[in-house]
Amino acid sequence: MSNVESGAKDPKAESNELDSKSGFRQRLIKFGAIAGILGTLLAALQPWAIEKLTLSQTKIIDGMPTYKIWKTTPIPLISSHYVFNVTNPIEFIQGEKIRVNQVGPFVMEQWRHKTDIEWNDDTVKYNEWKEFKEIPERSADWDQEITVINPIVATTGAMIRDKLSALIPVPMAFSPFVYGITSVLLMLHSEGIFIRSTPRKILMGYPVNLLDTAETMLRPLSIAGVKPSDIIPFDDLPNNSFGILNGKNHTPIGPWEVYTGVNKVKQKYTDTISFKNQGIMKKWLPGECNRVHGTDGLQFQPFIERNTRLTVFAADMCRKLTLAYTRDDEFRGIPAFRYEIAPEEWEPPSQNPDNACYCVHKNRPDRCEFKGMLDVAGCFGGSPFVITMPHFLGTSSGLSNRVIGLSPDPEKHLFYLKIKPDIGFPIDAKVRLQFNVRVEQTPFLRGFSRIRDTVVPLAWFEDSAELDDLLTNLIKYGLVYGPKTASLSFYSIAIAGWACFLTGVASYIFRGFTTWIAEKFSFAPKSA
Repeated sequence: MSNVESGAKDPKAESNELDSKSGFRQRLIKFGAIAGILGTLLAALQPWAIEKLTLSQTKIIDGMPTYKIWKTTPIPLISSHYVFNVTNPIEFIQGEKIRVNQVGPFVMEQWRHKTDIEWNDDTVKYNEWKEFKEIPERSADWDQEITVINPIVATTGAMIRDKLSALIPVPMAFSPFVYGITSVLLMLHSEGIFIRSTPRKILMGYPVNLLDTAETMLRPLSIAGVKPSDIIPFDDLPNNSFGILNGKNHTPIGPWEVYTGVNKVKQKYTDTISFKNQGIMKKWLPGECNRVHGTDGLQFQPFIERNTRLTVFAADMCRKLTLAYTRDDEFRGIPAFRYEIAPEEWEPPSQNPDNACYCVHKNRPDRCEFKGMLDVAGCFGGSPFVITMPHFLGTSSGLSNRVIGLSPDPEKHLFYLKIKPDIGFPIDAKVRLQFNVRVEQTPFLRGFSRIRDTVVPLAWFEDSAELDDLLTNLIKYGLVYGPKTASLSFYSIAIAGWACFLTGVASYIFRGFTTWIAEKFSFAPKSA
């Protein structure tokens, strides 16, 4: 009887079958190991490769992707301004608390671009231009009449008071004489502690007529040791005009000098070296406050960690601001770190000694002892200007309780940036700050003799920037979904490869085990 008829397997066929299975297992182990090793390496090296690629492209060099974004903002900032109308000016002059109501918004597109670019080894120097374009359909009436604090008169009163105490040995003997001449000057030009004006003029600028005769009329004060420039900051009033945005529209600002990121991109990318050719300013008391440092706020170094502190140089305030991480956030599906102004920036010098050099009031340091405010008198030649968050959000009760009509709301008034940490680029921003004027009771000066010492709100702004659909999709698919998909693919290859490898090895082990069992417990057939 044949092997087929008897049911026995053909030894040759059985050998071929075993060889085929053995070859399959070998290939499974071989290609599984290759795929596992390759997938593991790719998954492990992906973060390193992304970091190297990002760092190689994050430089201010003509031709780099970041250069165009740095040179011209790809999307406009939306600047929304609100002005505070004073509803009881007469009562305030007579000693009552001031009442205000918010008027606005007055909305503009803000475009920025850089010119006069000069390259050095690892730095670049340039001027920045800002262009503001009104958006009437999103704005209130720009030309409505409102009553606001008069910054020039408030400045005059504050500077006279400070200069008298600093320059004159016996200030009270000369006070009536000095204040009398100043009051005549103000009366001659019909200037009072309040003015009737329009939001357009307050924001974009209006001529200060008293400057035309101030220098001549104030010259007699020189006998008391007071110069006209001690009373009115002529140098800080471009074109003899005042306005919150005066001298900033269609005007070169700078020069700035910043690091290009060619060296130490993680530490120095776009960090400011000097502004207006000064690395150390002379605005504040001696100390760290005068050092120019920080980015312009439009870009930061890549690969930010949660414990990374960011620094912005706010040229309009002549100072740097530290930003601190507050929480993980997102914008339209893009993960981000949320940053806000660090709490210690708002602390008075008595709580944070690092802020002491920003307080230029040597004879009145108590002016700086309010939480939630930045005294910027040093930036404006002694003018009594103060920066807070809108509606005095987060300020001491000593400030907020002296003004009626404010409604602080973190949702509407908090300053924050949402930054994609791996590229250091803000993808959503709400920069919100308020411009205020300090007024203090001053005997002998017309309009100041009975008022309460008050920090009076003038206006606040919100500069907002959100990625448009095109940039959102580029970042989302190129820098979020793309790396995630690649990472998932690499891990899938690694898992599948090692699974095949282990399956092949297990098959060999199982085959060897079954063969050993068969050999150990099987018995040769007995002969007939």
